Amino acid sequence: MSAVQEIPRPEPSILPYRPTQCRNVENVYDTCFLSSHWHVTTAAIFAGTCIGVILLTLSLELLRFLARAWDRKIVERQGPNSQPNIWRQLVRAFLFTLQVINAYLLMMLAMYFNGFIFLCIILGSFISFFLFRWDPFPGRAAAQHVDIEEGTSFCDDTSYDKE
Repeated sequence: MSAVQEIPRPEPSILPYRPTQCRNVENVYDTCFLSSHWHVTTAAIFAGTCIGVILLTLSLELLRFLARAWDRKIVERQGPNSQPNIWRQLVRAFLFTLQVINAYLLMMLAMYFNGFIFLCIILGSFISFFLFRWDPFPGRAAAQHVDIEEGTSFCDDTSYDKE
């Protein structure tokens, strides 16, 4: 029997794209994010990357806000227990698809373990929640309506009338 032949590994300089998993905030130059075209070589490019990550996070919450507003509009026009027509459902599906794409891009950026990128995602999440989540607290009046965001009904229990 012959010995198992070892497969030669390519030299790192030959690889066109390799993510840097630095798990800290020290290594920001000569890193790539998501593709070889997003190559950070200067401080200005890295600052633009951080701003872009914050804007990407803001856009995710904006899409969620628009989806909630669209659902509220459907409920106002058709009533809380009706189904949307095909065109309105297509808009809902499109908004949901954009949310999924955006969320996966943010997840992949976080998986680079770059501390600055992670902090930008956290900062963008804080700012976007502050800007786009001014929804009223669910209270007694909300118990009689459909929870649009989750798609479930509130309980019809009248136990809070016994206060």
